[in-house]
Amino acid sequence: PSFKITFLFSAHNTAADFEKLEHLLPEADIYITEAAEWKSQGYQKITEISEGQHNPNSLNKDRGAMSAMELENQLLFDSKKPVFFIDPPQNHEIENVDRESEKLLEDSCFAFFSYTLGLQEAIKLMGQSLTLNGQYLEARDTFAAEQLKNLKRILDLYPNLKTKNEINVLIQRGIAHRTIMDRVPGQFKKEEIVDGIPALYDEMAIEKMRGHEVADEAVAKVIIENIIFQKIHSLRGKNNKSSTQFKLIRHIVSVLTMDDISVICSSAANASAVAEEEYFPFTLGTTQFVKVLAEKTGVNLPTNNEEFDALIQKLGIVEE
Repeated sequence: PSFKITFLFSAHNTAADFEKLEHLLPEADIYITEAAEWKSQGYQKITEISEGQHNPNSLNKDRGAMSAMELENQLLFDSKKPVFFIDPPQNHEIENVDRESEKLLEDSCFAFFSYTLGLQEAIKLMGQSLTLNGQYLEARDTFAAEQLKNLKRILDLYPNLKTKNEINVLIQRGIAHRTIMDRVPGQFKKEEIVDGIPALYDEMAIEKMRGHEVADEAVAKVIIENIIFQKIHSLRGKNNKSSTQFKLIRHIVSVLTMDDISVICSSAANASAVAEEEYFPFTLGTTQFVKVLAEKTGVNLPTNNEEFDALIQKLGIVEE
């Protein structure tokens, strides 16, 4: 039989992020889920869930309170579908690059609030983080694509699939991993379904990965994105989709100029310096950040889901 691979690229935080998975999974003959740094116990558990041998905790949970993984487990339960991982397992050297890029991201946001370091140092550190993140995404997707060459071996494990003319393979991956499409072995049919948008952090990392120049202003906006995200990361409103969150943040940062960001940075750093704040969460520095950000953008960051919903409605931010 031939293989057709459908990629579902989406966020994977809340059940709402996986709403398209609910419609696609029943049609799949094989399911491959994203699983960075997976362990053998995790693979065994998800296989047992698919075989109906392990009841997921989410079976009786309210959908609105579910995580993406909990919904995935519920949809897989007793489906008898073969489930596989194609990501690097735990302790693979690729993950060291991710840890290094995350550390540089944290250092960049620290420099933003530091009176002695400042915006230029923050931009330099974030630029380094983006470079490493681009290398990490490329390495992850290259590794994963290589594993797809082994798809036909699955037929030996599941001989019942040999009777089909075409085997449908569904692969769920985060939206930052779309570059895998360029690396899929040529013998496979492929299509992609994209639900949402990536974080600017990942988008700019991919630009760097492709050898494109990323201007300082774009890097500075990535810093702003990360600071805003830390403030509103738990808010998603009624639709509970992560992409709405990123659309809101993009709307906010899109109107900022480099001069605006410089003012926000110096004002926040001065507030932290006066309060002698030397470590996160830079309480007064962040308060000043939110205040000056509102002055420059006309947007007050929401502090609860009701304010979040009101703000995205006011700004006309919708999910397709």
